[in-house]
Amino acid sequence: MAVLGIALALFVPLAVIGGIAALVYYLVRGGPQERAHVTMRMLLRAYLRFAYLVSLVVFLVGAVSVLTPAFATAFGKGFSYTPQVYPCPAVSPVPGKTPGEFSPIPCNEPKDTREEDDLIRGVSLLVAGLVLGGGHRLGLAALEAAEERRNSGLARAEALLATVGFGLTAIIAIPWAVYLVLHYALLGTASSGGGTTEPPGGALAVALAFTPAWAYYLAVFVRRVRAGAPAPA
Repeated sequence: MAVLGIALALFVPLAVIGGIAALVYYLVRGGPQERAHVTMRMLLRAYLRFAYLVSLVVFLVGAVSVLTPAFATAFGKGFSYTPQVYPCPAVSPVPGKTPGEFSPIPCNEPKDTREEDDLIRGVSLLVAGLVLGGGHRLGLAALEAAEERRNSGLARAEALLATVGFGLTAIIAIPWAVYLVLHYALLGTASSGGGTTEPPGGALAVALAFTPAWAYYLAVFVRRVRAGAPAPA
């Protein structure tokens, strides 16, 4: 999940700074009377859009957590998870025997529950993201007019913020996932330095989950920019 951590480390500060900047801009661009009439409504609209984006991120992280064990089931556990090695003593002193005498003892390795943990976490996040995102989107639909949902400044700000955030995540995840998949297919998980490289399942799950969101918001943003552009002479 290293790729997901890096992506979220980039996305979260960007989302917070971008959301605050967009809110400040739309609050101060009007006159005093305009601000007095629309500030609370604008705050609510900005909150609903920002909360929807956060819920969408929760949903996509849940999709990553579900896809990772799914890849392990389809292609083998080593495709998604690094093998775990537990130290286990092979012998132990024998009571009543002379010093230096040893006998083998049973070694019970703990059960590896990483697949089950990821699946439970993923389903929980999917449901939470779907419910929270759907509720905020329904609230936004009830508050905004159709023209505001399509062409308002807050709608463009949401599209831009999501395009940049999801785009950075996908741009990091896609080449890293390609490298790890090729490395796994050609060399396995062992690296040339004698260590192990990251299994490709997690990076591939991040790429597959975040790329469609990036493509969707990029198309929405381009369409809205074109709709707001002046007609050619």
